Amino acid sequence: MTDRPNHLRVLLVEDNPGDARLLQEQLADANRSSAGVRYDATVVDRLEAALQQLEEFAFDVVLLDLTLPDASGTETCRRLLEHVPACPPVIVLTGNADHRAATDAVAAGAQDYLVKGTFDTDLLMRSIEYARERHRARLQLEQALARETEIVDRLQELDRLKTRFVAMASHELRTPLASIAGFSATLRERWEATTDEDRLAYIRIIDDQSARLTRLVDDLLVLSRIESGSLDASPGEVSLHDVVQAVVTDLDAHERGIEVSVEPSVRVLVDPDHLEQMLLNYMSNALKYGDAPITVQSRPHGDSYVDVLVRDRGDGVPDDVAPLLFEEFVRGRGHSAARIPGTGLGLSIVRGLARAQGGDAWHEPNEPSGSVFA
Repeated sequence: MTDRPNHLRVLLVEDNPGDARLLQEQLADANRSSAGVRYDATVVDRLEAALQQLEEFAFDVVLLDLTLPDASGTETCRRLLEHVPACPPVIVLTGNADHRAATDAVAAGAQDYLVKGTFDTDLLMRSIEYARERHRARLQLEQALARETEIVDRLQELDRLKTRFVAMASHELRTPLASIAGFSATLRERWEATTDEDRLAYIRIIDDQSARLTRLVDDLLVLSRIESGSLDASPGEVSLHDVVQAVVTDLDAHERGIEVSVEPSVRVLVDPDHLEQMLLNYMSNALKYGDAPITVQSRPHGDSYVDVLVRDRGDGVPDDVAPLLFEEFVRGRGHSAARIPGTGLGLSIVRGLARAQGGDAWHEPNEPSGSVFA
C-alpha cells in the first residue's frame, strides 16, 4: 500500500495497447473528477513483468487481463496470487466470451471482474473501491481466524500439558504418601513388637517423606503460579554477589566445596526472592550431583544482561536427557540420579522464574567434565 492515503497505485497488466490506453484514460478521468483520490498507474504487458513489479513495489490494486502472452485464463490469476504472498486486491479484466474464466478467477481469490468495453469511469472507480474494501475485510477475517486457531491450538496444548502434569504430580505425590502411610501403619499395628531403634528409624523415614511431600507441594504451587501468569514479582536493583553469598551461607556451601567468583560491583534488576530461589535450586543440584570444585560466576551478556553460571565436575548430563532437563519431573544426571532424592521440578522452576523476568535458563557441558547451568 502507498504511504500517501489519497494516492492509489494501480498495476495494470494488459497486453492490448488499445485496452491499456482506454483504462489509463479512465483513471486519468477519475483523477480529474475525484477530489479525494488520485490513481497512479503502472502498465505492464506480461505476467512475469507484473510479478517483478509486485516484488519490488507496493500497489493498492491490480487490474489483470486474463489473456496474456505468457499466461491465459484462470491460471493467470492463480499464478499471480500464489507468487505474491501479500498480493493487493485483484480485479480481472475479461472479454465478452470469458465470463466463466472470470468467475473462476474470483473463486480463486480475485475480488471482482470487469468485462472490457462495458464499464465507464464511475463503475471502474466503484469496482476498485469495493475490491479494496472486500480485500481488507478478508484480511481481517483471515487474521481473526488465525488468532482463533492459535488460541485453540494453545488451549489444546495447555490441556495436554495439564493432563500430563496432573498424572505426573499424582504419581510423585503417591510415593511419599505411601511411605508415610506404610510406616505409620507399621508403628500403629506393631508398636509393642517394634524395638525403640526401629521406631526411631520409622519416624525418621516419616519425617523425611513428609519434608519431601512439603517440598513437592511447594514446588507445584510455584509452577502453577508461573504457568497461570499469576506469579508475584517485585523487581529491584540488588547486588548479585550478596544474593549468591546468602545462598552459599544457607547451604553451608563453603565447607561443601562451592567457590564464588562474582564481582561485588555487579548489580542486577530482578526480584531478589526469585533470584535466591533460582540460585538455591542450581547450587543444590550441583551439590547433589556434582563433584568439587563447584563454582558460581558471572559473565556479561550483551549490554543489559548478565549470565550467572554454576559449574560442577560431576557425571554430566546424558545426551538423551539434556534436551528435556527443564521439563517437569525430568531427572537423570548420570548414574547418581536414581539414588538421589529430588522432586524433578527444580530446573523447571528456574526456567519459569527466569523467563517471567525477561531472562532464560539453560544447560551447557562443562569441559573436561561436568555441567554448567546458566
